[in-house]
Amino acid sequence: MPYEKILELVEARKLDITTVSLAQVTGDFLLYLSEHKAEFDHQEVAAFLVVASRLLLIKSKVLLPGVKLEEAEEEEILELETRLNFYKQLKPSFKLFEGLWNGGERLFFREFLAHKPKVFLGAENLKVENLLLAIQNLVDNLSILEVKREEAVMKVISLEEKINHLVDRLKLSPRIHFHELTTGQNRAEIVAAFLAVLHLYRERKISFEQEELFAEILISKLEQ
Repeated sequence: MPYEKILELVEARKLDITTVSLAQVTGDFLLYLSEHKAEFDHQEVAAFLVVASRLLLIKSKVLLPGVKLEEAEEEEILELETRLNFYKQLKPSFKLFEGLWNGGERLFFREFLAHKPKVFLGAENLKVENLLLAIQNLVDNLSILEVKREEAVMKVISLEEKINHLVDRLKLSPRIHFHELTTGQNRAEIVAAFLAVLHLYRERKISFEQEELFAEILISKLEQ
């Protein structure tokens, strides 16, 4: 479960659940997803990718404070922090429920009904039409969630593409300015390109220099 993993990473570093803390564990979370995604089914991978896209958004905000996020993006960050705090509060009760579930008896009823025949008692307004409407609402809501998953996949793939694109450019020219990678691109692509630079720097595949604050960034390929 993605929230379980994020909480584990945050607690391992003895951090509070804040924007800065989540930015710090983004790399570890993506590494975990990359190494274990073959163990998950497609629904679990989708859930991890949704969270991964939000972590990348948080990391972009921390690394590029000058980039103004849209209201919906700010709400996504706040929602992730809220859910993690709520999950942290619920976590101690999980073992209790697990113990009850594995304890054997899982059927609870009133004693005076113990020897009565088992029947299904529906609500007074329970009709076939109402059931069909409820099922249709459920399908519509699931469709909305599926769209969000596809958007998350696109965001993660775009970062991988930026990394590969930067590697290919450096094969042609071992030194390149950052603006050459981002000319004519939108904000999301610029952020992805910057994260690609940081990723390759961490992997010791490139170096970069900047003469002064906000000056042009010159990226150089390191000899392996």
